[in-house]
Amino acid sequence: MFNGKRINIFIFNAMIIVFSLLLVSLTNTVMAQQQEDLISSPNSFNNTIQSDNMTAFSGNRLTVSNLSVPNFDLTSLYTKLKDSVVSITDALPDNNSNANATSIGNSTDIQNDTFQVHIPTTISKEAQEELSKITVNPSTLKAPDPSDLKGWEQQYRETESFFINESQQIIDLYRPNITETDLGGIQVIDIKPKNWEDNGKVLVYTHGGDYTLGSANSTVGGPILAANATGLRVVSINYTVAPFSKWNQTTDEVLSVIQALKDHDGYSLDDIAMFGDSAGGGLAAATILKMRDLGSGMPAAVILWSPWVDLTENGDTRYTLKNADPILSYDAFLKNSANAYADPRDQKNPYVSPVYGNFTNGYSPTMIQGGTKEILLSDFIRLYQALDQNEIPVKLDIYEGMPHAHQFYYKAPESKMALSKMNDFLRVHLGY
Repeated sequence: MFNGKRINIFIFNAMIIVFSLLLVSLTNTVMAQQQEDLISSPNSFNNTIQSDNMTAFSGNRLTVSNLSVPNFDLTSLYTKLKDSVVSITDALPDNNSNANATSIGNSTDIQNDTFQVHIPTTISKEAQEELSKITVNPSTLKAPDPSDLKGWEQQYRETESFFINESQQIIDLYRPNITETDLGGIQVIDIKPKNWEDNGKVLVYTHGGDYTLGSANSTVGGPILAANATGLRVVSINYTVAPFSKWNQTTDEVLSVIQALKDHDGYSLDDIAMFGDSAGGGLAAATILKMRDLGSGMPAAVILWSPWVDLTENGDTRYTLKNADPILSYDAFLKNSANAYADPRDQKNPYVSPVYGNFTNGYSPTMIQGGTKEILLSDFIRLYQALDQNEIPVKLDIYEGMPHAHQFYYKAPESKMALSKMNDFLRVHLGY
């Protein structure tokens, strides 16, 4: 016999199947229209990116180009469109007396069948609201095997659409000037904040994405936030992602852009600062070590948002915060990403994991920002200690209850504070 609970489950499953099929159709239609718009728009750029990175600008709109429409499976659809799925489940009768309600403003746990996010009362209401939106357990995500080129390409295509959506909201809010260009044979995105005035300074950005995901185009939201906070021109490097590039090639691509800024744009290293988030933070930190060791000098400063500076499985908080980090999972995703970027035997090379670098020969003044929910928290502390012990100017800026790269929660006071401190640090060391 069917009871009420079984009927509700049956209805729910049926609705999810229908909804997912509709989403597949809608996604294909929207992305096809985006491709058509890119081709037909008179404002489309002629130098559309032809590398592994698969998005391009049409005016100030991010669109998908140079690829067929991805074949999303239901799991990836649920991950990226979970808010819409949750709205359907909310409409169904709930016979589970143990269901956990969301309570913004009080310390609570948001729970579905597999995941809990602790929301502290000690953070802003806006940050609490952002945390309450996280419903997917990062330990359930599955990265392709390190050598699975087709698997990584598929993963890349699927995540690009998510990154595009997030960045487009920031573009629409701040309305910067964005152009594509080439520096040192590497494609870059050149971002100037609204009403920009040239002060002879530039900020070079390396994007996050576990070294395997994202492009300068799709992650443009981060450098826009930085440009708006500092008033600086920001050059975002469209480096080749792993496993299609390994660490030595990738750091060389960053070096090529910096050299071109010096040789062709007339900047001195005193006029150049770097910043990156997550894997991009690790890449920025590693590139500076490589520049120093090659005798090329070092930029005036570097800002690291939640940097991934140790690709090995070391660090205390990899274990103590394993079940508290709502964004990252080493076992489920980061480990394979690390192995796609660098062979395990190379992962303690300072150009891969800069926390193992020798800082006795100097380093750029460094600001490290992160949150107390991050499994990478030990990385931040260890890098800070290594720099501080060698009398390198360094600031460790940690935020209560914040997850990975919380600067992207641009409506939250914690994000605004971090961006303001970034500006203050750069004003001192970049001199503007």
